[in-house]
Amino acid sequence: RVGPIEADRYIPADVFQATTTLLYFHGGGYVFGNPGTHRQFIAQLVHATGAGAVAPRYRLAPRHRYPAAVDDAQAAYEALLEAGIDPGRIVVAGDSAGGGLAVALLLRLRRTGLPLPAGAMLFSPYVDLVHDGYTIRTNARTDYLPAALMTKPNDTYAGPDQLTDPEVSPVYGDLTGLPPMLIFAGGAEMILSDSIRLAEHAARVGVEAELVIEKE
Repeated sequence: RVGPIEADRYIPADVFQATTTLLYFHGGGYVFGNPGTHRQFIAQLVHATGAGAVAPRYRLAPRHRYPAAVDDAQAAYEALLEAGIDPGRIVVAGDSAGGGLAVALLLRLRRTGLPLPAGAMLFSPYVDLVHDGYTIRTNARTDYLPAALMTKPNDTYAGPDQLTDPEVSPVYGDLTGLPPMLIFAGGAEMILSDSIRLAEHAARVGVEAELVIEKE
């Protein structure tokens, strides 16, 4: 457990003591998935970086709608701080909805005055639940996800009046003062524009953001 939240913990086998901790949030559109579904990927990430990792089992919609996931993310982060981990040695990370949750956590930490982590590592972050990105249309034929999922806003996780709240859809938020972001995206995915806009918004307010787009 990390604080009150169940979690998977990863320790790199070939490192005597990891100096960095990844706080990793799994993807799944805020409605499915768990740390176990992402275990192989997180293990590969730990092996590649030499960092340790903690993957919380945050609550999912529709049973637990916003702000449950962000509350759980904050509780997990605070538990790492209470365990004596320097925030400068923490990197928040996640894929898809987990990437969006990582950015939402950063906004929550800034708003509440808690110390920010060293940075964020995001894989195809899902940061616009309004589904207003242009690549939802242009990449509909090349993404493995059913296009029907993206033709209307995601009101399963949050109410219609909450979808542009920055903690729900961080692309609509002010990113000023957030730590550096490393963003990976696929050129064929429907939410590619989420990553592009997030990087652009970050750069506009002076946040260091590197965007890597793979062709496929």
